[in-house]
Amino acid sequence: MDANVMLYREHDDDLSDFAKRDAKYANYTQKDFDAEFEKFKKEFAEKHKNDESISK
Repeated sequence: MDANVMLYREHDDDLSDFAKRDAKYANYTQKDFDAEFEKFKKEFAEKHKNDESISK
């Protein structure tokens, strides 16, 4: 039983991070998620735009 308690405590921080994330997105609409995704795609493309030239 002690091992289970230790395991739970070990992941307690992760669970609180999920709760914070969920609270942030709780009131998001589909439009908000779409905007976040477009922002992510632009940032990802910008960050990796030079990767293609390196791999060629």
